[in-house]
Amino acid sequence: MLQKKGIYRDIINSLSAQVAIVDESGVITDTNKAWQEFGAANGLMSSSQSVGRNYLDVCEISGEETGELAAIGIRKVLAGDLQEFNMQYPCHSTAEERWFVMRVVRLRKAGKPQVVVSHENITQV
Repeated sequence: MLQKKGIYRDIINSLSAQVAIVDESGVITDTNKAWQEFGAANGLMSSSQSVGRNYLDVCEISGEETGELAAIGIRKVLAGDLQEFNMQYPCHSTAEERWFVMRVVRLRKAGKPQVVVSHENITQV
């Protein structure tokens, strides 16, 4: 079983999308390497700061309409009102204009609801 977990970790860390697991309360329980690297490169939460942090709060206090919409979508998937939630949003840096798509899907396993939140850069070069 431990070997299987290592393979799953390798798979999730090979993805280009930033991925986080969020529990029923909105708390980040795990992230992948891309999430951690994006946070470090953009002055956002480091991996040690993001795990255990409430992602719904982060979205809501962003001051952006897209943050509020993201929190609403995540809550709807957690509640089972939606199977999946997707939205495109700008995430510009000082060096470039960037667009991302956020996908939220319910984690399919027994127990308390959790979601997989992924952010993928869709900027056309």
